Amino acid sequence: MTTIQSGLQEPAFSRRSQGSADRSARQANGGFNLDMWATVVNRDGVVCAVAFTGASRGDQWPGSRVISAQKANTANAFGLPGLALSTANLYSAVQPGGSLFGLQESNPVNVGVAYRGNPKNNGQANDPMVGSRIAA
Repeated sequence: MTTIQSGLQEPAFSRRSQGSADRSARQANGGFNLDMWATVVNRDGVVCAVAFTGASRGDQWPGSRVISAQKANTANAFGLPGLALSTANLYSAVQPGGSLFGLQESNPVNVGVAYRGNPKNNGQANDPMVGSRIAA
C-alpha cells in the first residue's frame, strides 16, 4: 500500500499491472478489440491510478477515460466485502423497470476533477484525477 496526497491509502498499482492489462487487451474479446482506459478508486471513491493499454494516450478514445473512472466508482459504491460488483453485473438492474433504474442520474461525475489539468498527463502517475473523488 502507498499513501496518496490526500493521506488515504491506495492499492498498489504499477506499470507492471498495466502490462497485465496490455496482455488482456490483446486477447479477442468479441468486441472491437480497442485499447482502453483503466481506473482504480479506493473505498472512499478517491482515484488512485489511471492507466491505458495502448502505446500512448492517443490510442484510446479520449472520452472513455472519464467513463472508466465513473465505472470504477460505481462498482466500488455498490460493492461489499465478499460481494464485488462489476458494472456488467448492474446492466439489467439499471434498465427501465429494474431495481436500480436511474442510477446514472444519481452517480454524477465531478467534471472539475474529470477534466482538469494538462491532458498530456492523462494515464501517467500524475494524472489530474489521481488523489481526488471522481463523484460529484
